[in-house]
Amino acid sequence: MRFAGPRLAAADDELVPVKLRRGGRILGGSLSWEKPQPLAGFSRESPFAGMPVPNDVTVTRQVLAEPDTGLAERTWATLADGTPLVTAVRRGKGVVVLFHVTADTRWSDLPISGAFVDMLRRVVNLSGTIASSEPAAEQTTREVLPPSRVLDGFGAFQAPPPTARPVAANYSGRAKSDNPPGFYGPPEGLLAVNTLVPADRLAPLDVAPLHARIEGYRQSEPLDLRGPILLAALGLLFIDALVVFWLAGGIYRLMPRRRVAAALAIGVGLGVAAALGGTTQSRADQASDAFAMKATLETHLAYVVTGNSEADNISKTGLAGLTLYLAQRTALEGGEPIGLDLERDELAFFPLIYWPIVPNAAKPSARR
Repeated sequence: MRFAGPRLAAADDELVPVKLRRGGRILGGSLSWEKPQPLAGFSRESPFAGMPVPNDVTVTRQVLAEPDTGLAERTWATLADGTPLVTAVRRGKGVVVLFHVTADTRWSDLPISGAFVDMLRRVVNLSGTIASSEPAAEQTTREVLPPSRVLDGFGAFQAPPPTARPVAANYSGRAKSDNPPGFYGPPEGLLAVNTLVPADRLAPLDVAPLHARIEGYRQSEPLDLRGPILLAALGLLFIDALVVFWLAGGIYRLMPRRRVAAALAIGVGLGVAAALGGTTQSRADQASDAFAMKATLETHLAYVVTGNSEADNISKTGLAGLTLYLAQRTALEGGEPIGLDLERDELAFFPLIYWPIVPNAAKPSARR
């Protein structure tokens, strides 16, 4: 099997299946009016017969064959314009196959397509299957078939291992370690190698030397679970009905009226107490929210109210002057100072808190 190239296009070579023209042919170049050619099909007599024609393969350069009367029967594959892509001829005990493009992507993108792999595989499968002048029995004995697909221990087909060896074309024995069971040879002429031959017979296992006990496979009756499942469903349905009845107030309607009245009075009393407590708590919450809004909407300096009017006025006046000074020196626009009650007000809102210490001041509680 040969591939074309610049040297083959520029020289005379006799080890080719057809006579070639010098120089080759360039398709799709800057000095050529012709476009790259796709594949057209495969000859019925070629080993590529039956393969799908790839529609994504184009040829930009090839070596041309001289037209003669025997060119058609030597052509295995052609381009869309009818020029040969693969030619072959039998010589002696072999076949000379020529691809009219290179084996790389310089002249065509056929070598990087999946069809190229199938074409090479089919050409290789021809080895050892070409007819010769030897007697048929001797020729069959000499022919060998490589493993194609073999069976593993689970009966599944897989690729042959590296240790698998070819078998003769007339092999009829059983599978061995070197020849595992499976198919051997090309796809169009597979030979099956089996684990057993027709003369083999299976004998029962003798367990007496093994001191083993033979027991039959025990088959038990299926367990009927329809009754327990139905009872469980009815129980869940009853529980669901009780929950719905209780949520709808049906249980309270079954209670005596006195108990209902007492329960209603207790509920009303609890509601009133909760409302009064909620009102007091709501007022406290409103006052706390108002203080938080006032402290956060504008930056304030704060001081702790001591109860001494003179000390509190000094604290307020001093912080007011500090706020004015900060407004003149920085971009801060602070509000008026706020007096704080340590037992009631939140301290986290203020960047600066001044706490004057006066005689006889009450000590803060442990909570603060």
